[in-house]
Amino acid sequence: MRKTVILLLSLLAAVSCKVSDLSDLDDTTNDRMTRFCAQIFSKNVERYLKTFYEAYYIARFLEADPEVKVSEEYDLVRTELRTGKGTHVYNNNEFAYTVAGFFSLKGGCDINMSYNDDVAVRMVSKDCWEMQVKDADIWLEVRLLEEGTEGMHLSVSASGTCTENSPYSASYAMEDMDVKFDHQKKMLIVSTSYTGLMTVEFFRQSELLRTCRMTYSGHAYPRYEITDHEK
Repeated sequence: MRKTVILLLSLLAAVSCKVSDLSDLDDTTNDRMTRFCAQIFSKNVERYLKTFYEAYYIARFLEADPEVKVSEEYDLVRTELRTGKGTHVYNNNEFAYTVAGFFSLKGGCDINMSYNDDVAVRMVSKDCWEMQVKDADIWLEVRLLEEGTEGMHLSVSASGTCTENSPYSASYAMEDMDVKFDHQKKMLIVSTSYTGLMTVEFFRQSELLRTCRMTYSGHAYPRYEITDHEK
């Protein structure tokens, strides 16, 4: 819970508002709400998916044959990955893979993201992993649809809650969002696209105040649709 609050506070600092501020019915509320929702997507979805991408290709590298490890495709992994006692560090993220490995049922890895968030990644079915952030209400399901020399294609569901020291909170959810990482080679991402819907609901205790529907269409900026339930 402490890390959830810390994450929320970082979001609030970025948009200069609090969840409780978004209940105000003034001309600036919708603009503040869209920026707040964009920060939730960036902090609670995008950055964890980028870390999943790294975990996946580090695991592929570790299990690859020697001739694959020295190939140009894995140049960045080979040169940037630092290995310690049972852990591997890449881009300031620390990965500790389970004995079962990343690609076996119930296998996966534990990630310490930039020496801050702790995330457990576990394979729950073929080509499908769950991500759970320790001490925070942040959950993702990542289903691999395709991967290869051109990139990685995923179907992603996610949910979570942002709370503060007030009666106000915000919860978010998305289901089967289409996500594509296009890369020149492993770890060299040139573009990322999202297609699907994420919904953010704002509450005063159990009372639903507002709903923000964020519609993503590939590389375009999301479209926001806000419903005020107090009117």
